[in-house]
Amino acid sequence: MPNSQTKVCLLNVSKYRLVSRMNVKKSVVFISIISIGVFITGCTSTSKLADGATANVDLVQKKSFTQKPFQLSYVDVEALAKVSALRVGAPKWNSDMAICHDRINLEKEIYTTFSGTVGVETLLEGDNKNANEASIINFTMLTCEERVGSALGVENPASVSFLITVNASDGQEIWSGTFNLKDAALFDNLLAAPEKLKIGAGWLTANDLIQHGLKLAAKDFESQRARFFISNGFGTVTN
Repeated sequence: MPNSQTKVCLLNVSKYRLVSRMNVKKSVVFISIISIGVFITGCTSTSKLADGATANVDLVQKKSFTQKPFQLSYVDVEALAKVSALRVGAPKWNSDMAICHDRINLEKEIYTTFSGTVGVETLLEGDNKNANEASIINFTMLTCEERVGSALGVENPASVSFLITVNASDGQEIWSGTFNLKDAALFDNLLAAPEKLKIGAGWLTANDLIQHGLKLAAKDFESQRARFFISNGFGTVTN
């Protein structure tokens, strides 16, 4: 029969074994978390843009409706507040996007969306009004894949990513952002359903995604302008 000292020793050994098992479990969890982080980090790549700039754009896994497909990249709020007019510049396409290019009038889409959303006058490229004062909306299509199928069913869903910037009349960049989204079935993710239904319940076209992205971009542009006027006590966005 073990004496009192032996009992204490056995108790300490039991505690040590319990603590050891807990530490092992913690180590396994910690290693698993690190592995997941490395996997997620590896999914993001840096894409080279047509104008030589770089932007972090996830071209492997498109963002879902539950995430934020439009991301603000840069803003100069004071310079943004001085914008008196916007002019739509000639959109840039890559040569391998012929199908999207032939089906989508980007200049018209950009003009229609911004003129109906922002609080400054928006002009088309050929309009000479305020020619020397207007800031330029520059649009670069990064990827554009049209759906293969119809609104009822597809072999491949539509996906779009683009970079949009606003440059002052002197060429200075004052606002920019990226949009990146791949369509998905309505019931693939019920959390995404309310956002997708704002565009349409069926399978979307590339143009549907572009229109959605432009609306998000125009709303962000205007909200950034509003920040300046509200913070400076003007209350409303005016020019």
